[in-house]
Amino acid sequence: MARRGSNRARNAWTLGLLEVEPGHRVLELGFGPGYAISRLAPRLTTACVVGLDHSATMLAQARRRNAAWIADGRVQLVLGAIEAPQTLPRGFDRVYSANFLQFVPDREALLRDPLFLLVPGGRLATTDQPRHPGATDADALRFAEERIGRMRAEGYVDCHIEKNPHHGLLTVCVSGRKPWQ
Repeated sequence: MARRGSNRARNAWTLGLLEVEPGHRVLELGFGPGYAISRLAPRLTTACVVGLDHSATMLAQARRRNAAWIADGRVQLVLGAIEAPQTLPRGFDRVYSANFLQFVPDREALLRDPLFLLVPGGRLATTDQPRHPGATDADALRFAEERIGRMRAEGYVDCHIEKNPHHGLLTVCVSGRKPWQ
């Protein structure tokens, strides 16, 4: 997964959209092999990035890739059910996922639960590219519209969709902020 250029491109694009600042606490849902975390950790100076993934195989890969950042205290990797982020500490400035949400059975919970993990004004961003056989740009847009509707229903504000063609098929990033009050 970390070697595929398309995965790297989607992760890099998502990180670019997050507007992460050096002191932000960041959570990645479904960190996989830890590629995005390894790109994000050097940008943090007074905070850390936490990753949550259910796969022990991905945890082992991510630990190897991020060993220096883990030792430095900038990265914490958690093995656990993606559907249960309430086990994590609160107070994140950014929560994101890439290439992940489309594989989660309870999408509504995964959009609802990060809201209580975010600080007021904190931002959630989810990036996906449809991967099913015969996927089209229309599928990506339909998925994004469905997701943004759910985010608004959960209470996110300033919701929007970013679009980017990656390897011939549209990739979408849907983001929103937790209200300040």
